[in-house]
Amino acid sequence: MASTDSAALPTAGRFGEFLAALGWHHADNDDCTSLWTKQAAGQRLQVVLPMVEGTADSQILLREALDTVAYSLGQSADEVLQDLHGPVEQVLVRLHPSGPAGQAPVTLLESTVRGLRDVVVGAASALFTESMVLPARRPTLAEEFAGRARVATGAGSFVVTMLLPLNTEADVPLDGFESEPLGRQVTDLLAEFAAQARGITDLESVDPGAWEESIVGPVRMPNATVLAGLAAIGGPDRLPYTLRIVQSAAVTPYQKPVSLDFSTQAQEAIGGAARYLRSRSPARGTQLRGLVIRLSRDGVAGPGEAVIEGVHDDSQSVGRVTVILSEPDYHQAILAHKLGRHVTMTGDLSVRGNRKYFENVTGFDVLPEEGLRP
Repeated sequence: MASTDSAALPTAGRFGEFLAALGWHHADNDDCTSLWTKQAAGQRLQVVLPMVEGTADSQILLREALDTVAYSLGQSADEVLQDLHGPVEQVLVRLHPSGPAGQAPVTLLESTVRGLRDVVVGAASALFTESMVLPARRPTLAEEFAGRARVATGAGSFVVTMLLPLNTEADVPLDGFESEPLGRQVTDLLAEFAAQARGITDLESVDPGAWEESIVGPVRMPNATVLAGLAAIGGPDRLPYTLRIVQSAAVTPYQKPVSLDFSTQAQEAIGGAARYLRSRSPARGTQLRGLVIRLSRDGVAGPGEAVIEGVHDDSQSVGRVTVILSEPDYHQAILAHKLGRHVTMTGDLSVRGNRKYFENVTGFDVLPEEGLRP
């Protein structure tokens, strides 16, 4: 974060524009100052801006105005200052590495910035796909958005701030978001995802079954890229850190700043959850062969569900797999079930809970009687 020295302070004109955007009332002017007021937190606040700039008094007035606005927003002066030079959304990480304040090992800084970028890319991608494991080629707009982010550092003990634009040149309205700026959509989702990730670390015993119960449910949950990013921010030693999300007050509505602590243990659990999700991501183009052991569908026509017990080629393990078949394939499955014949198909194998599912099925076929048994 930048220091609030005189070089960083905005002009009084820019400050006035910012106050107007925040809903402050321009109450009065005289030859030397302009008065702005606002009712907030049950009290009447006022800010005095200089009409003549470049003097010692003008810098004092601007600093006092900055502190007052920060108080009204529940933000630090540095956070407000970044927004004044923006507007921007801010994702801050506060670490406490050993050594002088404001300094950190290069390996830690690299890991922190990389982790922050993954968190942003993962949250932005979640606006376009609900996949828990992102493909190698992420959504283009998500990558472009993350590529426009800027990074600032500061003391206290060591703070890394990622500044996110509210819009991108390719920004387009998304269905269901009422044309809300892309940057705001990302930080809204990021705040939700970070809280969900903290929930994983609160489990008394974190094991694969517990991860699954925690990260699979009716609410939107963080994908593996977000989880891996949160686990990487603390660096190779997983130093404890505080994640803070600050939305631009110039764009309403906005959330109050969100701060979450991530311990070493929390990062280890979150990293494990990311690995767990990736290990259970769909195995695309898997070939399955086996016996039809159960069939069901609603009505006498249309697609239906089949349970196949057999072998899939990615691990050669035997197991039961649930698949939705088209009506023609379902008729073939009925025949195979009656004759005790094996079937074969190609599709995407995924695991949800304790059940395996086969999707995007192609090439469904009934094997001859001498077909390979599982």
